[in-house]
Amino acid sequence: MEYFYNKLLNILPDKPILIGRDKNVKSAVFVPFINIDGTEYLLLEKRALGIRQGGEICFPGGMIDLENDEAPKATALRETVEELGITEDKIQIDNHFGYLVANIGATLDVFLGTIKIENFLQLNPNKKEVENIYPVPFSFFVKTKPTSYLLETEIKSMYYNESGEKKVLFPAKELGLPEKYHVSWPIRKTTVYVYNYEGIVIWGLTAEIIREITIFLEKGVK
Repeated sequence: MEYFYNKLLNILPDKPILIGRDKNVKSAVFVPFINIDGTEYLLLEKRALGIRQGGEICFPGGMIDLENDEAPKATALRETVEELGITEDKIQIDNHFGYLVANIGATLDVFLGTIKIENFLQLNPNKKEVENIYPVPFSFFVKTKPTSYLLETEIKSMYYNESGEKKVLFPAKELGLPEKYHVSWPIRKTTVYVYNYEGIVIWGLTAEIIREITIFLEKGVK
């Protein structure tokens, strides 16, 4: 008799998978460190207006092209080249730092590395995608704790529209699930981190990535 469990063991990957990833928008970002004249910077971008999440501060990156990108690392590299107007030989990706699962329905592969330039004039940002670039001394993030805000998210399984018509999104009652799921699920709390560097507001997923990097750094220097 053939058992599925043994087949499963033979095909499972060596590393744990991120369950549910296929439901999310998959993107990859590159966290670029730049050393110029003895100062170490993190390079951030302000996304151009008119594109998705326009006006926000972020790292280079974008949605993974499942047809053309061999792996998320290829996405991070391609997007960095396109957005900053530099050649691949100036970019060195050293580490796949991890995955970030956002409650907005997105999964980010986060890569760390360096950009080898002598000054920021060597960058030629694509104005269709990048309104401006902001080099921030990394020491600022090491010395500065982000401000945190607690948001609440409500998940509804049913609601009444403007006409008073009942809209059922998930038939929790009909499925015989506990009553607490019939109308709205227990409220979920989400922490949002914010850094403010000389009027540049860095928040959301970008701030969360930076905070996580500094936490690892703190653990390593103790």
